[in-house]
Amino acid sequence: MEKSAYETIKFFDELTDYLFDRISLAAVSGAAIGISSATLKGIPVFRPTIQATASSALAATACFGAERAANALVHFYDGNVEGSERKSGDYRSHLAGGIIGGSIVGFLYIHRPITGALFFSPIMLGVNLIERKMVDYKGKRIELLKTLENDRSFERRDKSP
Repeated sequence: MEKSAYETIKFFDELTDYLFDRISLAAVSGAAIGISSATLKGIPVFRPTIQATASSALAATACFGAERAANALVHFYDGNVEGSERKSGDYRSHLAGGIIGGSIVGFLYIHRPITGALFFSPIMLGVNLIERKMVDYKGKRIELLKTLENDRSFERRDKSP
């Protein structure tokens, strides 16, 4: 079954939104770490902030880019190719993203890919846990709001003559 151009554009739009959200969060966290580190050391803030921001964004790009590729492969081999059946936040894809992305970052920074993989794998599993909890919270919150809206509409109908 061939996808339409609209579906393909929508898929890549969702993919870039997913990556941009996570990379932006990592960059902001890196900036906060850079500012804190420079302030603690008593040195000018600009250079350490830029370095920490760029490093965090690079690490996030490597890990989450690899995670999205692994997510596509996991769902392809599971047979869940359709977008409606695809689950986000699978621990296997996050673990693979941590291993592959961590290896890339470890090789680039310290020339030890295994060290990078061992460092970033638990971090990516933690991200998966947080993502799952946020999805569960969002679902419960939506159900609560729907229930409240139904109760209010029922009360309005009772009061009308």
